[in-house]
Amino acid sequence: MATITESARHFFGHGQTWLFPRTAGGVPDGTVATALSLPEVDSIELTFPTEKVERMSKRDALSTKAFSVVKSIMGTGKLVCSQHTMDLLSLYLFGTKSTVTGGAASGAAFVPASGIVAGAILPFPGDRTRLSTFTSSVDSAGSPATLVNGTDYEVDNQAGVIKFINVAGFTQPFKLNGTEDAGNQVAGFTVRAQERWLRHKVINIADSDDAGVLDVYRIQIDPAAAWNLITDGNEPNKYELNFQVLKDTTKSSSATGGQFFRYVE
Repeated sequence: MATITESARHFFGHGQTWLFPRTAGGVPDGTVATALSLPEVDSIELTFPTEKVERMSKRDALSTKAFSVVKSIMGTGKLVCSQHTMDLLSLYLFGTKSTVTGGAASGAAFVPASGIVAGAILPFPGDRTRLSTFTSSVDSAGSPATLVNGTDYEVDNQAGVIKFINVAGFTQPFKLNGTEDAGNQVAGFTVRAQERWLRHKVINIADSDDAGVLDVYRIQIDPAAAWNLITDGNEPNKYELNFQVLKDTTKSSSATGGQFFRYVE
């Protein structure tokens, strides 16, 4: 193999990161549409904790280190993203992303079917969350009576919450009429440990935007340690994806590629 001459230069890194699902053979899986191009990666770092066996010599007045060997080395990493996508949230929460179809939400009965009192605050019935249009709330009389917004109830369509102000003279159960918003949803903690192939395109802006590529063949993403939903200060909320670098036994242990990761530029 020919030797390529390189010169020392400064490094100031930018770049873009992808996470690919892996096949059983240890390569990126193109049969599923779950590859993720991460939005706005603020930082990406790998750390290498080691365990050493050491021996101190006490033959002289001052103890000195006589022996040191690395017993084990591990690879861990962290990705910090400052933009939100539902695909990223799904990965972050060990979740499953799916589609909320939306459409008519008519005649769904509030629970409980009877005994709702004035002042009660309830979520919309069933698994409905947001409504693009809240048409009315009616009762269950033979000729249903329509409750009056602002007099008999108050509603927050975006939160999917209703407050009943007046229930006197109505026949329960109360029923919902409206149109549900279409959208995406993530059900958390529905999958187990997630393994991915990580690729990071490195752009060195201190060296004429010279590009490099980092491949980490097999990472296992840790569960989210925290999920902050209230933003304080002037910085957007961030997603921290912590992961373990695992040995990829589908790869050769050769010096050209290894079984953990490689960096090319």
